[in-house]
Amino acid sequence: MAEERDINVGTNVARYRGSRTQQAVADAMRERGWKWSQATMWSIEKGDRPVRLVEAVDLAVVLQISIEDLLAMPSVAQSARDAIDAAEEVLAAHQKAVRAIDTLNEAHEDLRTALDRACAFPEWQPDKAQTDLVEQALGNVAETVADVARIRKDRSVTGNTQRKAIDNLTKAHGTKFTPDTWRAERGVELIEPQPPAPETT
Repeated sequence: MAEERDINVGTNVARYRGSRTQQAVADAMRERGWKWSQATMWSIEKGDRPVRLVEAVDLAVVLQISIEDLLAMPSVAQSARDAIDAAEEVLAAHQKAVRAIDTLNEAHEDLRTALDRACAFPEWQPDKAQTDLVEQALGNVAETVADVARIRKDRSVTGNTQRKAIDNLTKAHGTKFTPDTWRAERGVELIEPQPPAPETT
């Protein structure tokens, strides 16, 4: 009859094995010198076959966990696995956000350069739709990031209301724009229109 601790170990092995097959884990153990097969894994996960201590050391390496994880109560092991999975998700999202912010800052610099060129021509007078677009595009990245965090922490704002509040941040953090103020702030010199060249006969 399977003992409770062997059942617990088997449950943890099945959980930490994840999407890998029993055969894949058995093959990894065979590479470490153990005569394991898919049937060995099946018996261990059922709790019918105890894992010896020396085997557990290698099994923990194969599963990329600690001995403590392997021996823990399944409920503890699941909570620990959930915490690690959540940490990995946050780290991946953080790295993605950092790359996105870096890309956004580069795009902002490209926009400023393009506006410098466009505003050098006094003839360029953007209409309201174009002005609104530029103002939103010039929004303050740091303020937007801070306000997203603030909205997420606000327990009274949830669901669609929360999503709309976040979506509206680009408009809320927009910068007022006119070609005249842009030229003054950036020191852009006007390019005066050149008179047409005289016709030659």
